[in-house]
Amino acid sequence: RGVLVVCHASVCSSFSAAMFRISLLLALVVAFVGPSAAFVPKAPTPVGARRVQLNGFFDKAFANEEISTPDRTASGLTGGTPTPSVEIDVCGKKVKGIPGQQMRVVVQAARAPIKFDCGDGKCGTCESLVNGRKTRVCKFAVPKKGPVKIEKIR
Repeated sequence: RGVLVVCHASVCSSFSAAMFRISLLLALVVAFVGPSAAFVPKAPTPVGARRVQLNGFFDKAFANEEISTPDRTASGLTGGTPTPSVEIDVCGKKVKGIPGQQMRVVVQAARAPIKFDCGDGKCGTCESLVNGRKTRVCKFAVPKKGPVKIEKIR
C-alpha cells in the first residue's frame, strides 16, 4: 500500500528545500561531532594501577644519609628559654606583655577605651593611671616586674 501525496508545486518545493537543509545540517553535525570524540580527555588511571619501572635508578639516592636517628638540635619551638611576661590589667582586662614592649601596643591589643593622638606624649590624650600614678601611656614601656594596673582617668 502506498501513500500518494498530492501538493501544490510551490508547497512541495519549499518542503523539499527545508528537508534538504535539515539533512545537510544533520550530515555536517555527524561529520564534525564524530571525530571530536578524539579530543575528549581520558579519565585518569588510578595510581596503583600502573607500574613505573625505575631499573634501580634511585637505589643509592640516600646512601650517604643517616636516617635512623633524628637530629635534635633543630627541634623547633619545643625547647629554649621561655620569654618572660608581665601580667597587665588594662581597664579590667587581663593581658600579658613582654618587658620593654611599648605599653601603647598592649593597651591597643586589649581594646581598652584609652585614646592615642600624637604618640609622643605631648598632647596628653593617653594620660592614664598606671599603678596609681598619672602616666602618659604612649611613652611608657612594660616594666620588668609586674603586675601592672592601668586605669582610664575619668
